[in-house]
Amino acid sequence: MTLFWPRWLTALLVGIAAAAAGPTPLECPLPDGPGSASPAVCARYTACVWTGTGCRLTDRVGYRVQKAAGNRGPTRQLRLTKLTDATLFGGDVQELALTVTRYDRQRMRLTFRDSARPRYEVPLALDLPSPGVRAPRRTEYGIHLPGRRSQEPFSVGVSHAGRHALRVLPQLTYSDQFIEVTLQLAAQDVYGMGENNHDSFRHDLDAAITWPIFARDHPPESARENLYGAHPFFAAIEDDSGRSFGVLFLNSNAMEYKVFRLNGTAAVTFRTVGGILDMCLFFGRSPLEVLRQYHLTIGRPALPSYWALGFQLSRFGYRGTDDIRRIHARNRAAGIPQDVQYSDIDYMDTRRDFTVQPKQFGDLAKLVGELRGEGVHLALIYDPALAIDFGSYPPVDRGVAADVFVRWCNSSLVPPDQCAGCRDYVVGYVWPQNKTLFPDFFQSATVSWWTDEMQRFLELAGGPDGFWIDMNEPSNFGTNMDKPFNWPNNLPPWSLKCPQNNLDSPPYPTMYVRDPDNESKRLSDKTICMSTKHINDVFPAPFNRPAYRHPGSSERRHRGHRPWRKRSLANQPPQDRRELLHYDTHNLYGWSETHATRRAMDVVLGGRRGLLVGRSTFPGAGRWASHWFGDNTARWNDMHRSVVRMFEFGMFGIPHVGADICGFNGNTTRNLCLRWMQLGAFYPFCRNHNTDDGIEQDPAAWPSVAAASRDALGLRYRLLPYLYTLMYRAAAFGATVVRSLAFEFPTHPELRGVDTQFLWGSGMMVAPILSEQSQTRVQVTFPPGDWFDLRNGSLAHSSNVTTAVTYDVPLSQMIPVFARGGAALPMQPNASTTAESRRGAFWLGVFGRRARGELYWDDGESSDSLDSGHFYHCFFHFSGGVLKTLVDSAQTQWMETPLLQRIIFHGVPKPASVTADGTAVPAAQIRYESGVLTVTVQLHMGKDHVVQLHPGKESVP
Repeated sequence: MTLFWPRWLTALLVGIAAAAAGPTPLECPLPDGPGSASPAVCARYTACVWTGTGCRLTDRVGYRVQKAAGNRGPTRQLRLTKLTDATLFGGDVQELALTVTRYDRQRMRLTFRDSARPRYEVPLALDLPSPGVRAPRRTEYGIHLPGRRSQEPFSVGVSHAGRHALRVLPQLTYSDQFIEVTLQLAAQDVYGMGENNHDSFRHDLDAAITWPIFARDHPPESARENLYGAHPFFAAIEDDSGRSFGVLFLNSNAMEYKVFRLNGTAAVTFRTVGGILDMCLFFGRSPLEVLRQYHLTIGRPALPSYWALGFQLSRFGYRGTDDIRRIHARNRAAGIPQDVQYSDIDYMDTRRDFTVQPKQFGDLAKLVGELRGEGVHLALIYDPALAIDFGSYPPVDRGVAADVFVRWCNSSLVPPDQCAGCRDYVVGYVWPQNKTLFPDFFQSATVSWWTDEMQRFLELAGGPDGFWIDMNEPSNFGTNMDKPFNWPNNLPPWSLKCPQNNLDSPPYPTMYVRDPDNESKRLSDKTICMSTKHINDVFPAPFNRPAYRHPGSSERRHRGHRPWRKRSLANQPPQDRRELLHYDTHNLYGWSETHATRRAMDVVLGGRRGLLVGRSTFPGAGRWASHWFGDNTARWNDMHRSVVRMFEFGMFGIPHVGADICGFNGNTTRNLCLRWMQLGAFYPFCRNHNTDDGIEQDPAAWPSVAAASRDALGLRYRLLPYLYTLMYRAAAFGATVVRSLAFEFPTHPELRGVDTQFLWGSGMMVAPILSEQSQTRVQVTFPPGDWFDLRNGSLAHSSNVTTAVTYDVPLSQMIPVFARGGAALPMQPNASTTAESRRGAFWLGVFGRRARGELYWDDGESSDSLDSGHFYHCFFHFSGGVLKTLVDSAQTQWMETPLLQRIIFHGVPKPASVTADGTAVPAAQIRYESGVLTVTVQLHMGKDHVVQLHPGKESVP
């Protein structure tokens, strides 16, 4: 670990200082976007200069070191002062306090705070070691800071393994409601940031697209829109060695980012409208090592219930419980395995939470019992907004009594037409037939109320153990418009209308407002107003600093201040330091509801994991929930995008993810649904779901789709012990489940742009068909090594170099799925449910002449299995014709048939004989065909074993 000002950085900054004030290569962040640039518009901002081709930031923007503390221990403090009076939107922070923290060998942090006043900071407790007295030794990174007396523009350089990795450029802007920083990266391959609808996993540097990050109820379409969650994290691969780093911008305000090419390498510009600039950096010898560090920091993902890995069936528009029974029976008759059945808001009485529609769904509890008897679990949807049916809807009455709803920042903002009994709560309109209130999940009182309502409802509904939380961005229909799209025609027009002030109309509204689908051109489009607040006593404020900060202080700390504030709320000091503005925490709403729902499940499920699926997510949400990709469309391109988003959510620490198979919106086609069921069979979260005005698209709707689904889901169910073991490694160690070829093979640059196929862990690769123009053909990119076709067990490809091979795949045939040479994959016979498949004995697929693997097993549903040590675990090692099973936790009580019954060796020569623990295996239990050796044994899983293949004459060199 070094702290010094390197020569390359000194020379660069001296050159900048010596030149006359002028433009930098960085675009000026204009509120209406770069397309609005003109000499007149550019001249409005003293921080910008017109170049003749565009509006650029001037080199007068930034800070210099005023004071630097000594270089002792794991932290270092610097005091920075603003370079000049150049400004963008006024309210510039004149002095910044930079804290550099070195946590361990691979993790560090750069935190920039206003040295004069506290500001809002994200109440996310990161799992980082407390800085000790001594700095960590032998860090992989180096931090290059300017000296105490440096008068040059401030910049930070960071090296990795002795080589330049990234640099914080001098053009740092930090004001009341706008922060911008640009990082120049010593890398060409950049991944992550979201949640966006990216068409490729690797960012296109030449496209230089600006993407918004602001949680929104918006289906994935084709624009540069933000989707449901916020994940300001990226990773970059530095060079051919595979060395990588990642950066988390820990911020929850409205954000945007741009990944582009600057002076021949990648650069990332990050902008936000509030909070602080807080960057956590992670380093590793590979991208997977970087992701492991990141996942350990934000919280390792939860281990899903075993049954949650089974096939799941849903739709919006079931006409009643009998309709669900009909579809379920049709698929069961077609041989489609199923573990979870859903019901959307159709089951609710007038679409209100915690109610049951009495006519069509009156026997919901009976349906729950029937499905449970077949080993199938029922999952019900819950929306956060509650109807204001006071006096006739007990959940909202109890909520008001407990004072659990989001409210306006102050009484002056309450609309004159506020509904009777609605107090100072913000009132909106969503799916119910009346206006709605929004629970404030930052309050412990809300968590208690939510838990109580769940408990009351589950008793009524027969105890379903699947929880699907939707609309939690939070969504509100028709905000700032004349009326919502579903507003009753017999009522006068009405909608939630947000005030014109510095919170709901900030000086820089971000790319989110410029999205063509943003109808009102406000931050509050299709959500609640930014001028509302939460009362936080659930999530501790970081660093013991005040958790409440009104952006847009009326104190004019800079003479370049511009009168953009229309109605400042910042003049009013907070009455309670636990208060949080929705302006600051909008991106945390779904995250806070996910936490509250998991807390409720811990109570109502009696220690079982259940299933929690959420839509709006933020870093750390994977600790509590799974995620589906929202309301996609029945299009071929949406299949490809789902693969990209699997990669990205693997980066974000939420491995149990998947898209609505066959598409949610629009009508699917037979061939599209067939190929999508084959792909979806390998989503970690595997669910077919569609909208209420679409055709039926369950697998049994077409005979050909049913046949393809049986094959694909059959393979999935056989491989569930392997998938569950991968989920264990994610939950225990922060590993990834679905992987890109780029991340699994980082020393092969030719694989860094491949995003049409994916791996489960390191041992299995799926090559789906994603093109409408090529429905019966797929080009498979094989990384170096041996690859075995899981459709027939044969060696499909072997090479020391990356090779592309084209496969013809008729619609009647399974898509290519391969096992990697060197993998040992635990399996079980497939069955109609996981409850049935878990009763079977175990199989082991061994691929190649050297292989290794492992198996994790528990009861499949207890919440404390990992923490309590109540699980089985063993390793498999195969080399030199000898397979060893090494048990390090022999708790086989979780296995109904604790036997290793079949071992399938691929790519081995035919042996003369086989012994198991020194005893010859009878010849009748040995079969060798086309390079595949199947050995039937009865080995107890609670003991170590040795299975030896004794060579025959043809296998002796």
